[in-house]
Amino acid sequence: MKTVYRLRALGLLAGFGLFLGCGGSAKEGGSGGSGIRKLSASKLPKLGDPLPHPLDEGRVTIAPPAGWEISPRDSRFLVRFQEDPHESYPTIIVKAEDESGSIRDVTRATVHDFAKQVAAELKGSKSQKTVIEEFEAGLFVGIDYERRGRVERDYKTIIVERLILETIVDGRRYSIDLRTRDQDLHKYRPHAFAVAAGMKFLEGGTPAEAPPEPGPTETPTEPGSAAAPAESATEPGPDEKPPEKPAAGESAPEFEEEL
Repeated sequence: MKTVYRLRALGLLAGFGLFLGCGGSAKEGGSGGSGIRKLSASKLPKLGDPLPHPLDEGRVTIAPPAGWEISPRDSRFLVRFQEDPHESYPTIIVKAEDESGSIRDVTRATVHDFAKQVAAELKGSKSQKTVIEEFEAGLFVGIDYERRGRVERDYKTIIVERLILETIVDGRRYSIDLRTRDQDLHKYRPHAFAVAAGMKFLEGGTPAEAPPEPGPTETPTEPGSAAAPAESATEPGPDEKPPEKPAAGESAPEFEEEL
């Protein structure tokens, strides 16, 4: 189901095709229950091995796109994946926070209300309009929308395209934020949806049951059940303090100014 929410206008640049990109690769797969766009994990890019331990205090397991690197841990997000550790983009940033609204779980029955809630939150945006779509991928039932931003670096302006996927599970709001350089978003959109399809939300240390529709093409290997922060192969040992800031020469993910 696609809903277009018109926001405050700021010229044609932000509106011309920037938030109409929810078609294309994002539309692959049929339509799920109640008109929700349904994505098949078998048609999405492959994932690497899941992180060795659940994240968000044992609530969720996550796997990176195959071949992508796991960035050093940072207190601002659960995990960050980079295609090239020496390049800021493309990157996928996964965050979680307590949800303050009335929706405690986004399901097929509540996803449209969640889309309305997000639209209300975006009313302060400078963008002319935002297309919010509802989708289901594996255990992830939620919404997706696009934004554009910019980063000032070495006296140059870098245009950043973003695809944001969001859901709420047990009162926790999860976001998957794909960021690419200008014109690269459609190339990497499927990778963000693959990460969403691979997320397993845990109840008492056991993965929640998947809905019947995804079939046998769900995500690979189940990770361990011990609740502990994720660590990549290159991260410090458990008794060492990991780095908690971006690598040299790399801008902090939050500092991008939205157009």
